[in-house]
Amino acid sequence: LYFGIDGDADRLAVWVKRADGTVMEVAPNDLGVLYGWMLVNDVLKADYPANGEPKMFFIDKTQPTTTGLDFLVKYGNALAQKLGKNVRFELKTTPVGSKHFADEYQNGSLLIGVEESGHIVIKDFFDDAVGQLHFLLRALALSGRSLNDTIFQAKDEVGRDFGVNLNGWVYERVNPNKNAAFDETFMANFEKGTPDIAFQRLADALGERSAGIDKVSMTTVSPDYRTGSVTLTDYVTLRSAGKAPKIKPAEGMIVSFKNGEWVMIRVSGTEGLVRVYVEAESKEAVKTSQKAVVQAFGVEIKFENAMTSTDEDAAYGEVPPAATLEELRGGIDMNAAQGLTASGDAVSLTFDQAMIANFKRGDFSGITPVIVNIAPVTNLQMLLGN
Repeated sequence: LYFGIDGDADRLAVWVKRADGTVMEVAPNDLGVLYGWMLVNDVLKADYPANGEPKMFFIDKTQPTTTGLDFLVKYGNALAQKLGKNVRFELKTTPVGSKHFADEYQNGSLLIGVEESGHIVIKDFFDDAVGQLHFLLRALALSGRSLNDTIFQAKDEVGRDFGVNLNGWVYERVNPNKNAAFDETFMANFEKGTPDIAFQRLADALGERSAGIDKVSMTTVSPDYRTGSVTLTDYVTLRSAGKAPKIKPAEGMIVSFKNGEWVMIRVSGTEGLVRVYVEAESKEAVKTSQKAVVQAFGVEIKFENAMTSTDEDAAYGEVPPAATLEELRGGIDMNAAQGLTASGDAVSLTFDQAMIANFKRGDFSGITPVIVNIAPVTNLQMLLGN
């Protein structure tokens, strides 16, 4: 196992080395399900008064975070009933930002809060990478198995009783440029208070698949700047009565399907990009939703550069060859074999597109290249070009 902690120690990155020597990143979504699965089972080992109100535990997640946590809540409640425990788990979905987990954390009712970017708030550890590491190592100690196998077990147990194979689901985020067509067809409608028009464009593009839509949700903001949520159906009803809440256009909308699949469209807060998140039972279903977004709002998605959850963890589906440890050291290899070309007075570098797509998964305003691995010139003729 390999671990990395970011500069302010609120996110933990995890990689696993496979038998063939390749290294693969473990998705934060999967870590969140693993920690949650452990915590739910820990809670249900304790004793609670049989009568009265059930002991309540919240499982929080931000809007673009895996539906695996939705099934974790169902799993926990079903297991509590089976064990005769007077306990209830409840899901709370928040806008992007782990700060939205603070209320439940402060009143002691939060079991876990997960954000797909890697911010994970665990009971007694608020955005604490060391706390995450504690739970990760504990999970491995208890299971006695590899991390991939442990995550596979957790996701299998969480989804099994509901007929869902979470290990086969695909999570993907793409980041097309925000263009004039998107501004006109999506943003303008949210800013004017007519998000139903934007949604109808997406529903039309989805075709028959739109019949499976369960609900559409949007983020609201109150006069004191507290955020909330409202379904599109309720918003339209309130609007007709002149009582429509203020919605946050940049947070867009999340469309949930009856089978647990979903698609979210929002705008980056740091770049001129649109964030399109999809989670579905198959890659084909993911592509269907992405293509509908393209058709409805005119964004351009480069499907070949998309990063999926199956790219991140070897346990879940077919995975392309991963980078070796040598390749994960970072920096830019200036050797000619790595694509160094010269034109005039400028030097251009060819970057691996998968690496660029990996950068785009984070909210970066830019990158600072660091040149490493410069091969020393040991032959004067080489330097002179002879």
